[in-house]
Amino acid sequence: MESRRVLVRINMDVPLENQKILNDNLLKTAMPTIDYLIENGARVVLCGHMGDAGGKVVPELSLEPIAAWFAARQHIGEVYLTDSCVGDAAKSVIAGLREGQVCVLENLGFHAGEIKNDEKLSRQLASYCDIYVNEAFSLSEQVLASTNGILKHARIKVTGLQYAKELKALRKFLGKPERPVMAILGGDRIADNLELLESLLGRIDSLVLGGQMTNTFTAATGGSTGKAVVEEKRLPLARDLLDRTARKNIKLILPSDVRAGITADAVTEYAAGEVPESANIFDIGSHTEEFWKQLIRKAGTIVWKGHLGMAARADSGTYTVARAIAGAAAYSLSLGEESAEIIRTLGLEKGFDHVSDGGDATIRMVEGKTLPTVLAMGNAQTMK
Repeated sequence: MESRRVLVRINMDVPLENQKILNDNLLKTAMPTIDYLIENGARVVLCGHMGDAGGKVVPELSLEPIAAWFAARQHIGEVYLTDSCVGDAAKSVIAGLREGQVCVLENLGFHAGEIKNDEKLSRQLASYCDIYVNEAFSLSEQVLASTNGILKHARIKVTGLQYAKELKALRKFLGKPERPVMAILGGDRIADNLELLESLLGRIDSLVLGGQMTNTFTAATGGSTGKAVVEEKRLPLARDLLDRTARKNIKLILPSDVRAGITADAVTEYAAGEVPESANIFDIGSHTEEFWKQLIRKAGTIVWKGHLGMAARADSGTYTVARAIAGAAAYSLSLGEESAEIIRTLGLEKGFDHVSDGGDATIRMVEGKTLPTVLAMGNAQTMK
């Protein structure tokens, strides 16, 4: 890597407010790769997009806050931001980089060729590097000049450390996971998890469902859910899933009790299906928590996605289950931004074998879909 120009495609699409980054997890996940390159004397060129600029220059979507974030890392030092992602000025900045220095190319979204996978833009980006590194697994569903087109022109193609870690974890789960395999899915609507549910049915031994969507399953079996939202149009689907899991010998586990009341601060525990008409359901109950913790301790592999109750607080069922998974001996994998945020809020990262930051791309891969960039990166080298 020493003295070589290395172009690293990362996901820079972080939330901003008044030019301040609200959540920097996407940037943090790229740091091990960037640190490795700096330590090995590479001349590092970072590229990415933020927001939906539609191929036009939108000043408020400039990557200046991103460049400032990297410059604030004590070991990086000064970070240069180009005035455009391509052009003579960008080329000059890259040519002037010394070993271990970093520059950020201005927002790729300002160039119409990025989302069109434009050949000219792909070739220009490739000309800026000796080595191309993809550290943007979360964009693998898209076909972009900076993730796909560039692969035709880059001489050496490498997967970033986090990219490789994401693939390894997914392939482990999709291959021959340690049994019994448990999936824990939460969320508000069955539709949000439908394709994932369908794909998991052929891989798991037990399915634990939480969150607001369980109200529909309770209603499908004739239970009372009070004022809780029920997806009336999904009742036949809920009954079908209950039937199919039974026929496949998959244990479908719903909450046995819930915390319900007029407000989240004044709840009573009721048996699931016996909630008074005047009450809202806010979370899973204590008996459910204890039973689920027992199941988690016996699992060989656990995949978890989404909140399991509607109360996001320290004593919530979601937090209780997250801690149980982190303390279990099972191989554990979390899916989706929500689960990752909960894990990091609780400081439980070390308790999980893999906390996915691949977003929807990871979920699509678990669903069995082919991701264009993963396919295109098939012959890429891995970072040593």
